[in-house]
Amino acid sequence: MSDIAEGIYYAVAGPDGIVGTWDDAEVLSMSLGGPVDDPLLRDATYWAYQNGVIVVAAAGNEGDGDPHDR
Repeated sequence: MSDIAEGIYYAVAGPDGIVGTWDDAEVLSMSLGGPVDDPLLRDATYWAYQNGVIVVAAAGNEGDGDPHDR
């Protein structure tokens, strides 16, 4: 998860490392699944949102397809 969080920070700040310049990501699209809520990933995603990035994410990719498990 730390690699994903690092990627979020990099995308939002762009290659120049400065938030708010022309090379920053405007949209993050992620599909993630895991056994726990990771605070590092949650903080990185919220930081991206606070910096004006649209965050689209699918989560919960661990189910077996039984709708009663949701």
